[in-house]
Amino acid sequence: MKQLTPKNTKAFSMAEILVAVSILGLVLFTAGPSLRSTSVSTKGTAQVLAAAFTEARQQAIAEGVPVALVIPSGGGTQAQADSYYIASGEEPRVTRVQRLGVEQPGVRLMVGHWPLDAGKLKNPNLSTSISPPVGQAFQNSFEVKNWHLSQAQDYAFVFTPQGRLVTNDLPHFDGAYHVVVSHGGSSTPASADGTPVTTQAPNMFALTKVGSPYTVSLNSAGNVRVTPGLVGAADNAVTQLEQAETSTPPEPPSLDPPSTEAPVVTSVSLLPDPEKLNIPEGADMLIAPGRPLSITVRAKSPERVPLYCQWTADSGGLSADHATRMKYLPESGEWESIWQWIPPETAAPGDQFTLQGKVRDAQRNETVAALGSTDPVIQVGDDSSKVVFHSDRDGNREIYVMNIDGSGQTRLTNNPVTDFYPVWSPDGTRIAFISRRDGNEEIYVMNADGTGQTNVSNNPHRDFYPVWSPDGTQITFTSWREESREIYIVNADGSGLNNLTNNPALENGPVWSPDGTKIAFHSSRDTSWGIYIMNADGSGQTRLSETNFDNSGAHSTPMWSPDGTKIAFASVHSGNTDLYVVNADGSGQTRLTNNGSDSGSLDWSADGSRILYASGSAASGFDVHVVGVNGSGDTNLTNDSGVALRPVWSKDESQIYFRTNRDGYQQIYVMNADGSEQTNLTNSLSNDFAFSVR
Repeated sequence: MKQLTPKNTKAFSMAEILVAVSILGLVLFTAGPSLRSTSVSTKGTAQVLAAAFTEARQQAIAEGVPVALVIPSGGGTQAQADSYYIASGEEPRVTRVQRLGVEQPGVRLMVGHWPLDAGKLKNPNLSTSISPPVGQAFQNSFEVKNWHLSQAQDYAFVFTPQGRLVTNDLPHFDGAYHVVVSHGGSSTPASADGTPVTTQAPNMFALTKVGSPYTVSLNSAGNVRVTPGLVGAADNAVTQLEQAETSTPPEPPSLDPPSTEAPVVTSVSLLPDPEKLNIPEGADMLIAPGRPLSITVRAKSPERVPLYCQWTADSGGLSADHATRMKYLPESGEWESIWQWIPPETAAPGDQFTLQGKVRDAQRNETVAALGSTDPVIQVGDDSSKVVFHSDRDGNREIYVMNIDGSGQTRLTNNPVTDFYPVWSPDGTRIAFISRRDGNEEIYVMNADGTGQTNVSNNPHRDFYPVWSPDGTQITFTSWREESREIYIVNADGSGLNNLTNNPALENGPVWSPDGTKIAFHSSRDTSWGIYIMNADGSGQTRLSETNFDNSGAHSTPMWSPDGTKIAFASVHSGNTDLYVVNADGSGQTRLTNNGSDSGSLDWSADGSRILYASGSAASGFDVHVVGVNGSGDTNLTNDSGVALRPVWSKDESQIYFRTNRDGYQQIYVMNADGSEQTNLTNSLSNDFAFSVR
């Protein structure tokens, strides 16, 4: 058969074929994403980004620290990037940088917003406030404004250790935050409504043009989804191309490499306070038998990583037998650990023990947390704490003293008329009290053993409620001597008497600031009872409280916080009394209780975090409560039908003293700080009243 051959045909050589393939490859390459499917590259990158968000959330939960996926913004100048980085820790460090543009040239991550179509969304409202709203407990556990990212204007998606998501004021709508993954794009500066949370929020941009977009959406619970296109975008609001032009992306920061700097211990504080104790030579601390020593350590981490604290002792009991992770304090940038040590049961006065503390980080960089010397010595001593009180057990009210366990009850005054309301001096060597031995109430001072009883107010009018200055050199008190109730001051030896208030209104309840420079009191001037403050010489009298007292609040006494920055007081409204706290400059008045019953008799904890108070009514009885300074954790400690009043902390805050009539007489009780083991100390068939603990 004859083979048919097409006319005008020519066979190609191998060289010609290779040239043709090369040309075709060049055409495909120069055609770029339009021929290589840009939508495939943006979809894949969006899925990679979504997986990175999920991984960051899992890391935050597993490591118990905030972890952020951050998109760089070039110092707030750009909304499009081709990279992201991971920052983690309470003091954030850059631990990973991922450049997506290396594998997918032209791909951009765009953080911004765009015109929305309300018909496509459940909630089209655009905002930069934290959303959706989160519970108070979550907000208290992490505040993004205190999380100091080195590149403050980058776009930060921060996962908390609870797995929740917050951002540094990024725009959101429909209950989620959104990142657009596109092949190129552009935007223009445009703000979004919302209340700023951070002090330096990133700049906002509105998208104008994108190429083959996909949207990665995240809600506050940490859920992530990937959607083709721009979620909820109004039709034709943003130009969508297969590939859009774009600018050079911003550079991410460099990694933060670990170094070898050891933690820096900033403070070691103790309860009881060693400055208030007569510590014997050769010891760093004196502790009573069987009573705990509380140790608070604060430190900073140059590495910006979590810190761990551990104490060891040659004997006795510690609150933990291993290193424990310290708590981060964002306000100061410190880490804090609180430990307790209790002497062994066999410890006797004079026995000594050594404690050693260390603070380290995850890189094993370590430093000593010293109480005093390198090997601090804790000596067990006699418990010199005493309770002074007045009692009618001998037919009239007299002053008594006893040990804190109720033993050694001893009468200090012996007068046929009333002696009452005893108060220890700050150093525990003297007692101020009220006596009627001169025919009216006068302020007296005596030594701790009852000797040297001296009238220091010496006036025919009533003088009452003495309060020692912090240095023990002066006493303030309330007096009727000017035909109105005024606040006076006198030296502890009776000299230097002076009227501080000089006002025709009624004044009451003077109390010294911890540094002795100011005195808080309450007054009926300005037509209603209110909390006032003045200098120790009586100058600068200023009203602090915004809430007015009813007239029934005349006996509600203000109390300074231990650091002198706040004042707690009781305010009466509609027949009920509640606790308030106000800053010493009069700002920030906050109501702590709202329990519909009378509240008063205040005592702050040494760290200023809690307040003891008595709450109840004449019909239901009164109980001892404790409440946090922010109003949280209000707890009834006594739960009794009696009248429990005047609660005060022991020096180490392991116990609480109070007065109650549950046994048919007014008696002085003590209980553990959690309300357990309530014990009658005075245990007499008589009334034992006002007391003071040193």
